[in-house]
Amino acid sequence: MSLPYFDHVDELVHLVAAQHIIAFGSARSLRLHDAYPPGMNTLNYLLLKHVKPVDAHHGTMLPFLRLTGIAAWMLVAAIIALLGSMALHPLTGLMAAGIWIVNPWVVERAHWALPDGYLTLFTLLSLWLCLVGFLQRRHAFSTAATYCLMLAIVFKTQAIFVAPIVVLMPLLGFRGVSRREALEQTFWNCVRFGFFLFWLILIYPTLESFQITHFAVKEANVNMPSVSYMFVLAKEALATFQPLSAWIWVAPLCLLLWRYRQRISPVAFLTVVLAAVAWLAGLSMFTFRGSQLRQLFAFGAFVALSYAAVLTVSLNFLEEALTRPPPPPPPFSIIAASEVNSARLRRRGSIGYQPAASFSRIRRPSLQLFPA
Repeated sequence: MSLPYFDHVDELVHLVAAQHIIAFGSARSLRLHDAYPPGMNTLNYLLLKHVKPVDAHHGTMLPFLRLTGIAAWMLVAAIIALLGSMALHPLTGLMAAGIWIVNPWVVERAHWALPDGYLTLFTLLSLWLCLVGFLQRRHAFSTAATYCLMLAIVFKTQAIFVAPIVVLMPLLGFRGVSRREALEQTFWNCVRFGFFLFWLILIYPTLESFQITHFAVKEANVNMPSVSYMFVLAKEALATFQPLSAWIWVAPLCLLLWRYRQRISPVAFLTVVLAAVAWLAGLSMFTFRGSQLRQLFAFGAFVALSYAAVLTVSLNFLEEALTRPPPPPPPFSIIAASEVNSARLRRRGSIGYQPAASFSRIRRPSLQLFPA
């Protein structure tokens, strides 16, 4: 299709589309409708327009575009670590990032110049920013979360599934002393996102994306969320982390989350769970061409966080079991040992008798095994 060789057809599509926008002002000649999400094409356009040498082939920018995508995936791991630390413990974040970053499902796609990395990055970043804004009462972070969500939607419209969580998060502070601030912040988040939707749907006709010949969605009709299809999507994503049979052993350990519920941040943990459910419910309304795995990277990040949370509480439970002090002996045995030792002292007739050096002296505030 082009020189040099491209490993993934979508790399070629986005790169040549950006080249056509520079040359002709539109990518319609490639059978790509202008309603396709503009994030990746815009990024390629900027690099081809302002970084690529004039006489160089557009394929020479591929290594730089791939390095940019790899950097986005690395930042995804950092955001996962921050979310895990906020939800439960710093160890949770480190384990979640480690589980994510060595997953072959992620590694084999992270080096391509595709919008999936930017979609996952800005989606998770928006969730982290809105949590920081709510938990620490910092309104600037809540505003930044709304803008990050807009960037995620610009790269791929699936990010709109978590929009209610990000935009309405300040409402959780309605019962507190900052009721007016919570309502004001939520109002302005809705206004900003409303203007963005006005541009996305009416000015930039995103709904016409279904007219693209090779669009990922098979049909334009939007169905109701299907619980059975949600289980199919979840099963496909869970199998990328470990075999489905291994999850049978992981599921009972989730009960430990209730044991350590006092150590879990309920808002952060429930935000991750609700975002995962919202992502599955949103995808279940459509039917995609081919495999759905490329649509589930954000859900995979939520799975890594949940799995790391279960591992954290399991390790905590194991540590408590191993370091638990032995139970004290029953009172009767203590009294009996004291009487035996007193009898030995009387038989020896020596008041200054001391026990052997190899036997440790045990002192208790109520009773001594070796009274003076």
